[in-house]
Amino acid sequence: MGTMAVTRALYTDELRPLLAPRSVVIVGVSSRPSSFGRRTLDNLAGADVEVFGVHPDRIQIDGCPTYASVAELPKRPDCAVIAVPRDAVEAAVLDCARAGIRGALVFASGYAETGRPEHAELQRRLTAIARDHGIRILGPNCMGILGGLAGMRLTFGEAPALRVDDAAIGLVSQSGGLGFAMAQASAHGQSFSHVFTAGNSCDVDVADQISFLVDQPECRVIACLFEGMPDPLRLLAAGERALAAGKPVVIFKIAVGEEGGEAAMSHTGSMAGSTTVYRAAFEHCGFVE
Repeated sequence: MGTMAVTRALYTDELRPLLAPRSVVIVGVSSRPSSFGRRTLDNLAGADVEVFGVHPDRIQIDGCPTYASVAELPKRPDCAVIAVPRDAVEAAVLDCARAGIRGALVFASGYAETGRPEHAELQRRLTAIARDHGIRILGPNCMGILGGLAGMRLTFGEAPALRVDDAAIGLVSQSGGLGFAMAQASAHGQSFSHVFTAGNSCDVDVADQISFLVDQPECRVIACLFEGMPDPLRLLAAGERALAAGKPVVIFKIAVGEEGGEAAMSHTGSMAGSTTVYRAAFEHCGFVE
């Protein structure tokens, strides 16, 4: 672990437009009830978030102001939800970056998680856009995020409304399905300040999300469902930030053994890594395993 190089510093302050947006544009909004764009729009109903849509035909959907392109938007939103097929994702993210949008959430799958080199290259191209243009990207292959105080459900999936009290958990999960399944506990009285999923983490990852939650006062404790990442030292740096702030982090390493490693690869395109090494590192930086 000690011989690994940290590839970059943690993202923290610059994540607010992505993880706590006040305005969102859905690129690929649609009137089809089953589409990711329409389901995301429906999930944002009632949230304290201003919503715009982008569709080449300027279709009108339930009063959502829709424009033919990102360049036509009357204001620059904090975050773009990229709800288009994989082959259109790169161009859409570039449009958003050039328009000055500081966060993008990519739903599409078919990237590094497939194990195919050409798909991994598509993911690397998204990473390069993030680095070159300063836009923070969550995903691809990401189910989305929830923010309790704003009533925000930035996802195409079925997601509960979160209840925030003085014992609220900030949940970070690499696996979207598992993270949203755990969020269902809110229907039984459990309080969550945030639920973040990470997907393939071409740019923003679980370490960044933990670091962001350290500074959110409504989050009293952080819970992390962790599979693996190429730069584990950044995860430890996030743990040290939490420890210094007096905010507990409970972590569960879910990719254990051969089958767990295969699951991690399919969920995120990440290798699971040695559980023994991770366990020692978790103890060092104060994680409760």
